[in-house]
Order: sequence, then structure tokens, then C-alpha cells
Amino acid sequence: MKFVGDRLLRKEDPRLVQGRGRYVGDIALPGMLHAAIVRSPHAHARIRGIDAARALKAPGVAGVVIPGAGRRRARGGGTYSR
Repeated sequence: MKFVGDRLLRKEDPRLVQGRGRYVGDIALPGMLHAAIVRSPHAHARIRGIDAARALKAPGVAGVVIPGAGRRRARGGGTYSR
């Protein structure tokens, strides 16, 4: 039994090689929203505050999640604003 260097026959390869693969990014459902994560450009910086007012006023923005803001939750501690 030789496994190292053997050719693997996978059933999904032809579909992917021919461009017929379906990926999560290809799915569009009614009412679906997209998320963007904004990170600090400064490593180990202490963030003293976040002003989400401009983001909330931008067209197409459904809400802003700020970790640790508002009431604490069981996990994550995020707050949804809108």
C-alpha cells in the first residue's frame, strides 16, 4: 500500500476545474446583508471610543456592531445599533 505520492481522485475536481463550483460568495438571498470589519491600523492600541454616527448615516448601512458597547451579553458583548 503506497499513499505518499499517489494520485488522489476527488469527485469535486471536474466541477471546480470547469468553473461550475458554487461558493458561499455566489449566494444571494432576499434581504441578505453583507458585513465589513474595520480594524485598527495600530497594533496593541487602546481604543478609547468609537463614533459610528457617520457609518450609520451612510446609504445602505443597516447597522453597526461595536464589541463591548452597551449591555454585556453572555458571549462577545456586542451591541447592535440602528
